[in-house]
Amino acid sequence: MLDVAIGLVIIYIAAALIVSATQELIASILQWRSQHLEESILQLMLGHDATELQEIRNFRDQIYKNPLIQSMNHSSISLWSRFTSHVVVNWQKRHQPSGQERKQEEERIYEKLYSTSSPSYIEPATFAIALINELRNNTLPFETLQEVITFLESPDNKDKIPQSLSKTLLMLANSAKIKIKAGENALLSFQKEIETWFDTSMKRSAGIYKRNTQLVCFGLSLLITVFFNIDTLYIGEKLLNDSTLRATLANSAGQLFYNSQVDANGKLNIEQLEADFPRIFNTSLPIAPFYENFVNFQDCPGENICPFNPKKLNPSKFLSGLLGWLITTLAAFMGAPFWFDLLGKLVNVRATGGKPNNS
Repeated sequence: MLDVAIGLVIIYIAAALIVSATQELIASILQWRSQHLEESILQLMLGHDATELQEIRNFRDQIYKNPLIQSMNHSSISLWSRFTSHVVVNWQKRHQPSGQERKQEEERIYEKLYSTSSPSYIEPATFAIALINELRNNTLPFETLQEVITFLESPDNKDKIPQSLSKTLLMLANSAKIKIKAGENALLSFQKEIETWFDTSMKRSAGIYKRNTQLVCFGLSLLITVFFNIDTLYIGEKLLNDSTLRATLANSAGQLFYNSQVDANGKLNIEQLEADFPRIFNTSLPIAPFYENFVNFQDCPGENICPFNPKKLNPSKFLSGLLGWLITTLAAFMGAPFWFDLLGKLVNVRATGGKPNNS
């Protein structure tokens, strides 16, 4: 039974890795992180007052034009944008081998590529510096914190900065004025207040993004489970009856576990795990894409479930298949790190024949 459990855990790890890789690919193509960051910064500066939505959006866009933030765009450009720009540039090299026109076109593509993307992460200090620089662009260059407060309090500057943001920055400036210590730079204290304000908001935003991606991961878990026909009940029965497959998976599981890498904080190296998995297990996993087993689903042999064949519909197999898919979906949704931790405990028990110590 221990080897059966190890085999099922390996299946769950494989499914979870496919789910996470698919989710990351979709997020990269659609630039979910950078879009979520843009909306989070918009909400941060807007607060609960939606009357200045367009003004805040324009102010945010100006902050994004700061060279410090523009220099971070290369990491968030979508794979599709990179691919299309690469195709266009290569086409031009063949049809326009030289000349000023080709140079101008490449510059235009480069500018378009980087101006339409935005970073997926901004350091609090970078955001604070960019925000303060934008304040300076909207008024005379200030050198003291009191000048900032005077600018934010002045009714003559209502058209230079959205009032909802002005009120927030005024509170941060007054807070910095109160907290300032002897000999400390007042503007630096103001910058730190902005950094704390931004960092606190982005932590909440990260939690929202995680909840949103969890919903996507659950949907992907279901789709991948159905696509690969990963029925926990059927695979468990197959492992019980096939000693060769059971031993192969259990032995390979030990190799996978002992080859794994963790960082100083004990976090699993997912990239290394994804690379080791196909190398170690190769074709030994009892799962295959739906299209490879389509004939089995049509003919519905006795050794395989066939929940979708109306001519040979078997209610018990139908319910068993749905239950098996549901179990696998929930297991894949829990993520590879969870199952890998459990795998380590099972491998230790199998290797020692007893209960592993707490260390």
